[in-house]
Amino acid sequence: MTRFAAAILAAFTACAAFAPTTQTRRRTRAVRAVEVALEKPLGLVLEEVVQNEPRGLYVAEIRDTGSAAACADVRPDLRLERVGDVDCTTLGFDDVMDLIADAPSPVALAFAAPDCAVTVVGPEGEMTMTLRKGENLRAALLQRKAKVYDFKGTMMNCNGGGQCGLCAVVVRDGAFGPQYDWEAGKLKRLGPDARLACQ
Repeated sequence: MTRFAAAILAAFTACAAFAPTTQTRRRTRAVRAVEVALEKPLGLVLEEVVQNEPRGLYVAEIRDTGSAAACADVRPDLRLERVGDVDCTTLGFDDVMDLIADAPSPVALAFAAPDCAVTVVGPEGEMTMTLRKGENLRAALLQRKAKVYDFKGTMMNCNGGGQCGLCAVVVRDGAFGPQYDWEAGKLKRLGPDARLACQ
């Protein structure tokens, strides 16, 4: 790894539970908060943010059999923040399920996108920032005035179109799951942990 773009190491420390499991790539917008009232049955498959720890739940799947399927604001990967007025971010699976079961229908729920603590190491040193899931790493780095490209990359990058491969980063901590096929073709010399920061 001789050029800076390939030498950036991104450590995603809080997002491992939200790793994508399929080869489908979709652009997502950063979501701040979603509050809804859903009739029972909800049709939500909720899973623990950190397995066997009281760190709250996130939406793993939305089934067609419940009211959440008709609510465009509720999407997979959103973190459940509250049931009614009770904060769920420090509760375990059983405690949250009890709250939902005991709540009257419609159930008042509040969701938020999960935060990711990102540490980027490059020639200018180490920088740690908090990002929302779905936020673009390249855009976040540029917004914080971090150097994303070497000279060649500055002059020849594709402005975040996913075509040039000059914003390549190496991801540590397995937060992204396997490379996408189209990404692997552009980044094969950097190995299976490389990703495009613009995507």
